[in-house]
Amino acid sequence: MNFKRNLLQWVTKCMLSLAAFFILPASFAAYQPRVPEHLQDRE
Repeated sequence: MNFKRNLLQWVTKCMLSLAAFFILPASFAAYQPRVPEHLQDRE
């Protein structure tokens, strides 16, 4: 077992998941500029 390679793959997956978690909502908001109804009540 190559522990370092497995750890690197795990870290890479975590980084990609975090990147997707931040990038996808931002891109979704860019395509839909309107605020969802459940967010309009908050000010």
